[in-house]
Amino acid sequence: LGITTDASGNLLISGLDAGDYDNWSIDLSGCSGTDVTVISLTDPSIPTAPDSGTDSIYCEGDNIDNLFAVAGFGGVLNWYSDPGLTTTIGSGPTYTPSSTVGTTIYYVAETASGCVGMASSITITIEPCPTEESIPNVFTPNGDGINDVLIFTRTNATSFSGSIFNRWGELIYTWFQESSGWDGRNLSGEFAPDGVYFYTFTVVTLNDEVIEYSGSVLLQR
Repeated sequence: LGITTDASGNLLISGLDAGDYDNWSIDLSGCSGTDVTVISLTDPSIPTAPDSGTDSIYCEGDNIDNLFAVAGFGGVLNWYSDPGLTTTIGSGPTYTPSSTVGTTIYYVAETASGCVGMASSITITIEPCPTEESIPNVFTPNGDGINDVLIFTRTNATSFSGSIFNRWGELIYTWFQESSGWDGRNLSGEFAPDGVYFYTFTVVTLNDEVIEYSGSVLLQR
């Protein structure tokens, strides 16, 4: 039991469990007296677990939403990497999770009035989803709005370049965005004649692997 006073003369009592106490006899600095007023000591309110949303699964390369939690006691939210809440990785209502492939559990707890409350957890899983690719073998750039552009697509890629060659190996066209493609014109903007052309498509994957595709395509108006 410890009894002191603060700068304002208020009595500070420490070392007691929560409960009701009466019939106090206090001897402090040579003064003594009895106070029969009931003194109630209570524990500070311990925050409940924050509302932290639901678990999520993503494909590698997807945009990952920030984690979000709501505090209920007006305290501070802290994010942790372990269930024992020993390693703090962030603070505040939002946290940006890792984009590394695998499953990670994040923990969030509220601290209010010096008390750390119960933790909520969110599980984020990032999977190396199957790769999908599309390489047409014919296209018809005749201006009818159907199959007018040769477009190569591949998921899980960070960069792309494509080149078109004629049958003599001369470069006809090149581009550097997966969303664009070859519209049947050469580098001078002139329409290339119908026939078979050869392509190379080079992509860089999410793992920085460089993959090159090559083959032929028929241009037919």
